[in-house]
Amino acid sequence: MRTQRTLGLLALAALLILLPACNTSRYGQLRARSADVKNALEAERDQVLSAAEPNARQRLDHLTSLRYTLTAADLGLAATRRVLPERDRPLAYDTLEQAYDTIEWNIPLLPGEGTRPMPVGFTGAGFDINQFLSPPQ
Repeated sequence: MRTQRTLGLLALAALLILLPACNTSRYGQLRARSADVKNALEAERDQVLSAAEPNARQRLDHLTSLRYTLTAADLGLAATRRVLPERDRPLAYDTLEQAYDTIEWNIPLLPGEGTRPMPVGFTGAGFDINQFLSPPQ
């Protein structure tokens, strides 16, 4: 009886620990996605630096450009949470998710290969948050 009670309490404790992970906000999911993309960029950079590739300089320039774009997406994510009203955030979050996917997609490409373009929400090298504001009601 006591063993069953102890097992029940352990199961309940495990459930309570895991439950918040299931209820991660969209912002939290995108922050985690950003960290994954950053880790992939750093791993690719380390691989380029450790290998004697003939086009290492171009690869590093490509990865640096992607890192700048990742920074712009991260700034857009922070601004979305602080600037946009709740009703306008889902579309901005969708665009940022596409941006993280695009950056990750472009990581392994070699110089001269066609890259996937950034989503419409990105103009130049930045995230245009103004286009996600709905008109005042």
